[in-house]
Amino acid sequence: MAAPRALIACIAALWSASSIAFAMAPVEVRISGVDSRGSVRLMVYADKETFLKQPIAKLETQVGPAGLAVFRIDHLEPGEYAFAAYHDENGDGKLNRNRIGIPKEAFAFSNGVVPRLRRPSFRRTKVLIEGPASVGFALGRVKSDEE
Repeated sequence: MAAPRALIACIAALWSASSIAFAMAPVEVRISGVDSRGSVRLMVYADKETFLKQPIAKLETQVGPAGLAVFRIDHLEPGEYAFAAYHDENGDGKLNRNRIGIPKEAFAFSNGVVPRLRRPSFRRTKVLIEGPASVGFALGRVKSDEE
């Protein structure tokens, strides 16, 4: 009788440990289209109320080979997240803008969303993370007469 209880306890412990490992699975974010100057900054958003206002994480990395910036996030629980990134070319920690507010540095949003006349929505940029995942998108620039 003790053997079946011990077996059940072991199975329960393994199930619990695998659930915790799955809940905190790593997410890799790969951002392409970056030249070799400066660094890339990544912001992670967890809901539409805080989207583009209050990220749950801010990360920075240097540009790697072939214009690729890779981030590893180990602490995201399963859920919907939106990612925004920009190339901080001059290292000032800000997305620099021209006189009318258009970004001068390359930027991007998850799902390859490119904003037109207004900011993108959380709904369009969100990505479902259910376990180990890789998210990728490319930086781009807005062309304007003000540059």
